[in-house]
Amino acid sequence: MRSRSRSVRLITALALCTLLAASLPTWAGGPPSFAFKAPDVSSKRTASSPVLEVHAFSCHVPTDAAVMAYAEGKVNGERRTIPLKLESTGKKGVYNLGRQWPAEGSWALVFSIDRGGQTTALVKLDDRGEPVFDPGAGTERGEVRASTFRSISGAATSKDIDALLMAKLSK
Repeated sequence: MRSRSRSVRLITALALCTLLAASLPTWAGGPPSFAFKAPDVSSKRTASSPVLEVHAFSCHVPTDAAVMAYAEGKVNGERRTIPLKLESTGKKGVYNLGRQWPAEGSWALVFSIDRGGQTTALVKLDDRGEPVFDPGAGTERGEVRASTFRSISGAATSKDIDALLMAKLSK
């Protein structure tokens, strides 16, 4: 009897530990997330100028976790994937992205981070292959238009990306 009582307590303790471990990302501030802003345009834009500023967060604070980035596109009916290189701005969790994909075709940018759970962000580009920004207030730089941005818990599927590539941008 005493052995059975000990087993029940052990199983209960293990179940509670498992439940606690599963809920830690939520208690710690939630899964990773992204924000996208227009790059600083204080100087004249060149071919090597950034087209997007990427902010990566974990628990609502900037994170140094690795960010995977690639462009997904359809050019002349063929699907293309281009790995992207992000340049650190020197600020934790903030990166500049220069254009690394062609202007022709339909393109989306895919960003993924895995820190206490994976989050993937998809950003639809306009007909010129550029991010679409809403104007900022006052001196604030604009953020990526909400209708062109989608966040997914976990990895994006081909179906997610295809749906975004076929979507028309709203004005």
